[in-house]
Amino acid sequence: MKYRRGVAQSGSAPGLGPGGRWFESSLPDHLWEHVRMSEALIYQPAKSAMQSGRLLSKIWILEFQSFDPQTKDRLMGWYSSSDTKSQIRLHFHSKEEAIYFAKQNGLSYTFINPLERRVRPKNYAENFLYRK
Repeated sequence: MKYRRGVAQSGSAPGLGPGGRWFESSLPDHLWEHVRMSEALIYQPAKSAMQSGRLLSKIWILEFQSFDPQTKDRLMGWYSSSDTKSQIRLHFHSKEEAIYFAKQNGLSYTFINPLERRVRPKNYAENFLYRK
């Protein structure tokens, strides 16, 4: 199926109205997003070393993987990319919500299991033990 799109010609057509010229388009602009499927990464962030609480490590994050390479700006030294999806981070309360969101939107996703936290009990007296 071919799509028709209008093109305005200078001085000959009233904008994109019915009097303008037409051309055949093999792939309209709104179908380009389906050409390359988005890949997502679902993970639970680690606890920050700058805090003692673990509140923010209970959320789940869905991030989009970037297809375009990052380029370094010559003047400022910042890294940038033309892919704006790499800037999006979605937060969820559970991993099931994140997986459901990815499936509903047709995203291929990679799930990373969080590492188990090992708690080693320490006593104040262990600071003064003599060990060779």
